[in-house]
Amino acid sequence: MVFSGLGFSLKRLVEHRGATMTLTTQRNATTVMYNHEPQLGELLESVDPDVVIIALGSNELFLPSPEMREGDIKGIVSIIGERPCVWIGPNPWAIEKGMLGVLKRSSAPCRYFDSSKLTFEHQQDGVHPTLRGGGTWANAVWKKYFEH
Repeated sequence: MVFSGLGFSLKRLVEHRGATMTLTTQRNATTVMYNHEPQLGELLESVDPDVVIIALGSNELFLPSPEMREGDIKGIVSIIGERPCVWIGPNPWAIEKGMLGVLKRSSAPCRYFDSSKLTFEHQQDGVHPTLRGGGTWANAVWKKYFEH
């Protein structure tokens, strides 16, 4: 989602206000990867952000037992530490199996943005937002948590 509209649009909103934003992702990223591999901790150490925005969970929406990811989600939050954070929940493209609830419960104290009811333009795959769709998504997140 990061490089298909959402991330670029958030970056534009942040930079328009004179701040900087570092975007990073891995192909087919999961909560397991970001909890167990060193990239997140290394990135946080090198960038030392004031706020962390996470958009993970889309690739795990259809797990038959999503509660098995609870520890990984909590692990990511632990790696983030005391920094303020916003976890942008996935926008499901089909019926999910409970991952949205697991993300919402397990991502605290990060603020959780529920994307499940948002409608926006998607790419032909029906999963990733277009640049315009990502802009709609980013604007909704921005208005809820960052616009003052």
